[in-house]
Amino acid sequence: MMALKVLHAGDGYQYLMRQVATGDILRQGRDPLTAYYHQEGNPPGEWIGAGTTDLGIHGEVREDQMQALFGERLHPEANILIAAALAQGKSFKEAAAGVRLGRKLAQYDNTVPLLTELRAAYDRFEHDHQRRPSIQERRDIKENVAAALLSLQDPARTWSDTEIRTYITNELGRARQPVSGFDLVFSQPTKTADILWALGDHHTRTALEAAHHEAVRTAITYLESEAAFSRTGKAGIAQIETTGLVATAFTHRESRAGDPNLHTHVAVANTVHCTDGRWRTLDSRQLHHVAVSASEVYNAAWERGVTRRLDVRFETRPRGPGKRPVRDIAGIPEEWITGFSQRRSQVEHVYNQLVAQYVRTHDTSPPRTVQLKLAQQAAVTDRPDKGALKPLHQLLADWRDRAHQMRPDLDIQAVTTAAVHNTPGPPTPAHLDLAALAIQVVDAVSEYRATWTIYHVRAEAERQLRGIRFTDEHHHDTTVDTLTQQALTRHCVRLDPEPEPTPQLLSLSTGESVFHRHGQTRYTSPAILDAEQRLLDAARTPRGPTVPTKTLDKVLRSLQRTRTPSRHRITLNAGQRELVRWFVSSGRALALAIGPPGSGKSTAMKAVARAWARTGGRVIGLAPSAAAAGVLGDVLDVPADTLHRLVYSYDRGLPVDVRRGDMLLVDEAGMAGTRMLDRITTLAEQRGAVVRLVGDYRQLTAVEAGGALRLLHHDTGGAQLTDLLRFTNPEEAQAILHIRVGDHRAITWYTDHNRLHGGPQAAILDQLFTAWRTDRDNGHTTIMSADTNDIVAELSARAQTELRATGTVEPTGILLRDGNLAGRGDTIVTRLNKRTLRPRLHDHVKNGDLWTVLRRNPDGSLKVRHQKHRGTITLPAHYVKHHVELGYAATIHRTQGLTVDISRATLSPGATRELATVALSRGTDQNHLYLDTTQLLTPDEPATLPGDLYYRHRQTQATQGALAAILNREGAELSATETHREAQEAPHRLDVQVPEYEHALAVYHGIDHETQAEDWVTEALPDLADHILTDEAWPALRAALHEAHDTGHNPSTLLRQRTHERELHTANNITRVLHHRITTYLDDNPPNDFTFTDTPAHTWLPPWIPPPPPEDQPTPDTAHAELRTWLHTKAQHISKRIDQLTDQALNTRPQWLTRLMPPPERSAEHEHWRDLVKHITAYRERWNIPDTEPTPLGCEGRGIQKRAHRWLHRRLLAITRHDGTSVQGEHDLAAMRTRAFRVRREAAKAARQPQPPMIAPSEGPRAQDPKTRPNLTP
Repeated sequence: MMALKVLHAGDGYQYLMRQVATGDILRQGRDPLTAYYHQEGNPPGEWIGAGTTDLGIHGEVREDQMQALFGERLHPEANILIAAALAQGKSFKEAAAGVRLGRKLAQYDNTVPLLTELRAAYDRFEHDHQRRPSIQERRDIKENVAAALLSLQDPARTWSDTEIRTYITNELGRARQPVSGFDLVFSQPTKTADILWALGDHHTRTALEAAHHEAVRTAITYLESEAAFSRTGKAGIAQIETTGLVATAFTHRESRAGDPNLHTHVAVANTVHCTDGRWRTLDSRQLHHVAVSASEVYNAAWERGVTRRLDVRFETRPRGPGKRPVRDIAGIPEEWITGFSQRRSQVEHVYNQLVAQYVRTHDTSPPRTVQLKLAQQAAVTDRPDKGALKPLHQLLADWRDRAHQMRPDLDIQAVTTAAVHNTPGPPTPAHLDLAALAIQVVDAVSEYRATWTIYHVRAEAERQLRGIRFTDEHHHDTTVDTLTQQALTRHCVRLDPEPEPTPQLLSLSTGESVFHRHGQTRYTSPAILDAEQRLLDAARTPRGPTVPTKTLDKVLRSLQRTRTPSRHRITLNAGQRELVRWFVSSGRALALAIGPPGSGKSTAMKAVARAWARTGGRVIGLAPSAAAAGVLGDVLDVPADTLHRLVYSYDRGLPVDVRRGDMLLVDEAGMAGTRMLDRITTLAEQRGAVVRLVGDYRQLTAVEAGGALRLLHHDTGGAQLTDLLRFTNPEEAQAILHIRVGDHRAITWYTDHNRLHGGPQAAILDQLFTAWRTDRDNGHTTIMSADTNDIVAELSARAQTELRATGTVEPTGILLRDGNLAGRGDTIVTRLNKRTLRPRLHDHVKNGDLWTVLRRNPDGSLKVRHQKHRGTITLPAHYVKHHVELGYAATIHRTQGLTVDISRATLSPGATRELATVALSRGTDQNHLYLDTTQLLTPDEPATLPGDLYYRHRQTQATQGALAAILNREGAELSATETHREAQEAPHRLDVQVPEYEHALAVYHGIDHETQAEDWVTEALPDLADHILTDEAWPALRAALHEAHDTGHNPSTLLRQRTHERELHTANNITRVLHHRITTYLDDNPPNDFTFTDTPAHTWLPPWIPPPPPEDQPTPDTAHAELRTWLHTKAQHISKRIDQLTDQALNTRPQWLTRLMPPPERSAEHEHWRDLVKHITAYRERWNIPDTEPTPLGCEGRGIQKRAHRWLHRRLLAITRHDGTSVQGEHDLAAMRTRAFRVRREAAKAARQPQPPMIAPSEGPRAQDPKTRPNLTP
């Protein structure tokens, strides 16, 4: 498998050279790594990737090469090339510029004195010696600078070498570094392979290594064809091809925990050679898109390589719910698999305990030096010899000793020999039915997603062909390509529009448009589209009985006289009453209701059940999980089951008790898959029943292909609950509504009320558990939850340890699925529905049920009692081992629908908004969130980092920033229908068409926006240019310079003027100061006005969109002539789109249009009024002003948007509302109308004047909500 991590500049290369290349102990000296078995350490790194050919490098990787490429973004042989250039008479500055691969790495303003002084010291060295310092010289400079800074702090003290190095590590640990590359970690996909490699004979070992290295090369080749792209143009609008990746490969043989772990780190440089000759950064987004399929390419290639070299047999082993099964090598004992997998978790557990103890003692996160010591301390627990770097032969001996201790009854050689002589082999391709396999591929992909790309299909094709013996790699590749294309062309529906012909100058070598991201065309299946359409049809179809209004009113009055078990009177608010009326009186075959968490859905459903009983029909409760179905049945006092159970029986012709007039009431419908809802609806149609869906698509959604609930709500409407009843604090109710839609205003509330906690994971888990224990001791109902199973298991283990200390539970127990032990008194949770295990007559063991252990039996079974209905049963040993976990904490998915007094949850950095919504809405009194914001070293990271700058691939962020990132990450899937609508309309939107048109204009005129701003700086400030162009604030200054250009200023002149405005030499950051001065000037000086220009016939463009080049203008070649024709066609499409938007606005009269005065009756004035509306509609879609914005223009924006805004604003000053109030709030109606007449007269005069060519404007913000987009096509 392949994992992807980010490498940051500094001494990331040191991490690879000194740690990956030689284990986790610092290699001493420069001796080569030679002997396979007897030399310490791992093999040296090697250069790989097609991009290395352009650089002329190959073979073994040297440390100075890594420093140049990853530390400074220079040619790996920078020292040699600079020396040669100097010998030719070039200056050092010229020579250094000649070895730079693209722009210099950004230098962030880290406010770290040591970093600032180091940079200055390196610059002085280069100036004095006219060369770059060597590796050793850089270390000497760093230690000398650090010693000098320490002496300033305490001149009387003598600082030891250890103290100086500690100071360096801690200070540079605070520095922020730019991304210099990506670490692709390729590991054998199964632990059984590592065990066989460690315990097998020499032939077995070398065969596995050869298969691994071959698979790595195959995966890199695949990545170069699918992910080696860069971006160009404003905002990176266009994709550009490259010559390949520049990378290094380092192979490592063991994990830091000491387990066998053959893996290779491929460090990919974040710089690529583009086909236009320029070096640019790698398109990291594309790399991430392709990562999963690249991992499958590696896995498949590795397995093919292994089966070609060894007669092993693979078998599939499940890994639990939600995880793909593992293909293990048969014949490896389970005890070895477990034993060689637990060491890392043991080390991490000890490390987390040490970190938490430090935070409790010091009330702060441990600094880096302390982290290193704690990691070392954790690593040597039960392993006192870790400090000695061992040669491979010693490692192999140690692993054999450990294997013997795990199973002393086994002959290791006999086991491994049998494993590599395990026949028969896999089938050959001659037996493949690709047509049938293509159907299987699409079925597998569509099971868990509504839409997909070619990468999802190819990854599944690789999985389906796993284990097949191919004659050679070409045969395999051809088969995979054929299978992928058959799946896409025969069984998938393309959601994106077919591409239009693209001019040569806007095309990749494959013929794809530069505006289309390679491989990102979306597909779905006809089955999913049909299922979504059937659901939409059902929601519009009348069927079933209805409850008369008088009868319903009587039921509601009766219900409100009922009291709850706590003696509270049941009351229904307006939203709940509307839900009841909609469900029982709408007469629809399918109807739905949407309600945020805590909005009273259960109470409303209770009323629905009572009212529907008046029709003579039954209510049958359905839910995605057995636990939820049980709760629903108890609350409504109706029969309830899972959706899957009902559909399973229906699809297999088993008896299904659904009758005419029944209501199938689906709770938590947002978690139900589209095809599952479709099958339920089809069943209801056949039996004369109706379907009612209750849920919230902004909470956790379906594991299967989903998005149906949102589609139904947007297209057919339904009841909507808005009042939140769960929370005792009304402010918290409002806060969770903000969380639900990703509104950052909620963050302030949670911060001010001490509900948001951040820090290292070990520390926040300690805080969470301590607070949970206090809640419980104070008599509150409380829950601990997390978004990962590992954290849930850890929290449960902490609770169990506490209970063991008090004697509440047994001190030992039986091993469970999560790695914990359970004994008498423990709380456990079952994770698999098992209908044959029945603790009482009308119930069975369900996923999510909580139980108390009454007794553990010698055979591994557990006698347990249900914590709710108190039924007892004995869980068999096999079920306990594979489907039981400790139950003191829960996954956030399991808590959806739960209500407690206080909820305490932790989310990982990659969590989604939907998870946060559920986590922060379980508690009536308080909801707390604990976020991992200070990601520490892991035990697998290097023990020492002596390089140039601190290597940091783990960042620290503020707690509020961590929550903001989660709120920005929406995890809900769009339906295939909505995706299709968006995809079909997107190419016609002005916020897509106009930037593409403007980029094409720049290509036509030969303008490179990336170098244009650099040229402005170099022309205006040649002495400061190098510093400015590498500063972290340069992107902001570059945007300001383009804004100045777009608003009619000369950027070079403006830059010189603002530089000499007052002195700069005292500025901490010159780039930031210049950015502030220029933006301030632009804010204080309104942009130049537009003048109208003649556009081609049948084409109308607003003045902020430049016209296409004249049709009679000479062109240098046919490619430019082709592009000119394309530009004219695109301008016509833009014009047509604006006409459509105008017509739509006039027909639908959105709120912003009502702010204008009514259209004048006189034809001339009416045309001016319509012309203004036309400009406004063009402006709004070009800069994506949402339909919810009530004013015509919204915020002013920057750059050319500001220029257009002010141009339109002046024309709006005289346009009034019906009541005489102007758009800007002025009330003198007579004065407004006078100004209106003057503005129209000026506009008519301006229309007769020519307009000079304009530079393309910058791209505006993207859409925030797809549903605000008009459904228009040209």
